[in-house]
Amino acid sequence: MPEAAQKAPAPAPGSTPGSREDPIRNYLWEIQLGGIPAGQFAQCSGLEVQVDPISYWEGGDLVERLVPGRVTHARVRLQKGITQASSSALWSWMKSVVSTPPVQRQTVMLRLLDTNGVSAKMNWVLYEAWPCAFRVEPLDAGSSTWAVHSMDIAYERLEQQTT
Repeated sequence: MPEAAQKAPAPAPGSTPGSREDPIRNYLWEIQLGGIPAGQFAQCSGLEVQVDPISYWEGGDLVERLVPGRVTHARVRLQKGITQASSSALWSWMKSVVSTPPVQRQTVMLRLLDTNGVSAKMNWVLYEAWPCAFRVEPLDAGSSTWAVHSMDIAYERLEQQTT
C-alpha cells in the first residue's frame, strides 16, 4: 500500500487537491497598440497557431515518422458594435497600411477582460502585427440588430500570458 501512495501523480503547480477551477468567462476584449489601449471588442477569433507535420521514412522502416515543419498563424478578427466614439487609433492604423507604405507593424496585446471590464484575466501578444482588413457588416434598416464593424490583423508570432 505505501508503494501506491508514492506512485500517485503530484498535483499540478498552483492547484490545490480537491479544489475546482472555473473557466474564464468570455466577456470583453481590449486591444492595445504599443502598450496603449486602442479599443474594446465584443468578439475575438483567430488566435490560432498551426505547425505542418513533415513525414519521412527512416532506413528500411515501414513506419512513417513526423517532424514539425512550417508554422502558420490565422488572422485575428476583432468585432464590435459601431459607436460614435469608435476607436480612431485602429482606423488610422488601417489607413496607414493603405496609404503610406511600408506597413507599420506593431506589437499588439489582446486582453481578455473580467466582467468588471477593467482587469485582464489573460493576454495574447501578437508580434509584427498589421491590419489586413477592415469591414462594416451589412447595414440593414429593417433589422433590429446592432451595426457592427470588424478588423482582421495579420501577425507573425503569438504568445499567451496569464495574469
